[in-house]
Amino acid sequence: IRPDHGLVTELTRRGQVPAGLEWHSLKGGQTNQLWQVGQGPRSLVVKLFAPADGNPLFPNDAAHETLLLQYLDGMGLAPALQCRLQTDFGVCIIYRHHTGQCWTTGTPAVAHVLRR
Repeated sequence: IRPDHGLVTELTRRGQVPAGLEWHSLKGGQTNQLWQVGQGPRSLVVKLFAPADGNPLFPNDAAHETLLLQYLDGMGLAPALQCRLQTDFGVCIIYRHHTGQCWTTGTPAVAHVLRR
């Protein structure tokens, strides 16, 4: 899914995303839209939150996700948060892209990380 041109323009104009970089859709988002912006160690992830649906089991809350990323900063468990902002298209959080693979096996290793 390509981002709306207006979202790209708004985030660039606000200085949150450098102009001229390619946006690539990322896998993994069940509810929200995610894109990797740019390539290499300075690339970013833009996460555009869908409107909250009131699900008490899996709330979709940008404010809580932002707090969690701030809490985990420097622990090597989560990407570095750049910002959270309200846009004309919804709430976005932007953070540093962390190269990796989607988890499919190795439950004990994942459990160890979650325990940390």
